[in-house]
Amino acid sequence: EHLLNASIRGPAEVELALDLPLAARLGGRRIDGTIELTGARLSDPRWDIDLQDVSGRTRFSDRGFIADALEVEFEGEPARFSLMVGEDY
Repeated sequence: EHLLNASIRGPAEVELALDLPLAARLGGRRIDGTIELTGARLSDPRWDIDLQDVSGRTRFSDRGFIADALEVEFEGEPARFSLMVGEDY
C-alpha cells in the first residue's frame, strides 16, 4: 500500500521466470526476476520523491522485491537508494 502511487519510467531490461501451475497438486506459483534500470526516473508524490538518472538492478519475486544501492540523482546530487519490501530480502 505504501508504493501504490510510485512510478518508474525510462529504459529497463527485464528478465522474468514465471511458473503458473494449472493444477493445485503441481504446487504454487513462482515469480522471480530482475529489472536493470539505466537512466530511469522513480517518483512517488505521496512521499515527495523524485529520483532522476536511476541506474542499477532490482530483484523481485512473488514474495517481494529489493532495490539495493541504486545509483540516483536526488535534488541535483548523486546518491544511492535502497528499498526492501516483503519476505526473504
